[in-house]
Amino acid sequence: RLVRVFGIPAGGWWGDGNSPELEAVGLQLPSVVPLIERSAKLMKGEQHVKLKALGVDTKLDPIVRDYKISVGKMAVERTDKSKPYQLVVDEGFAKQQGLDIGHVLSMRTTVNKYDLELVGLAKPQGGAAMRQMALAMVPLEDAKKIFNKSQYREVIDSVQIVTAKDA
Repeated sequence: RLVRVFGIPAGGWWGDGNSPELEAVGLQLPSVVPLIERSAKLMKGEQHVKLKALGVDTKLDPIVRDYKISVGKMAVERTDKSKPYQLVVDEGFAKQQGLDIGHVLSMRTTVNKYDLELVGLAKPQGGAAMRQMALAMVPLEDAKKIFNKSQYREVIDSVQIVTAKDA
């Protein structure tokens, strides 16, 4: 199976890679951050919206991808099966769709239909702010269950290679 590789130069928001944020999560440069990227359909009542869903390492992704959680919190892996999975969406998308923190939405994937609670809104920073897309993020371990069939449960489809600023 083909794995896409995205190169992300460290810099800008963390300089030469010797930052407290990187040290706090144990990320040393160069490093690899896993990612699952899938198309999905988000459903709120009768409304169905196609979007790009990302399964992210919730400790590393906010450091390597250029966004900030503007409202709420980053989603955490589901530990209580009686509760829905957690979801973070792009702030602009949430506003456009009338979504608020605490809303429980359904997501249709190629595997099944899942309930997800909106727990955070992400605001793109820098160059990422130019992108206009419906984007949703869920914790990587939950994404493996939501997007991957059981025989492929541990498959990721992308890695982000994080290098030092001048590499």
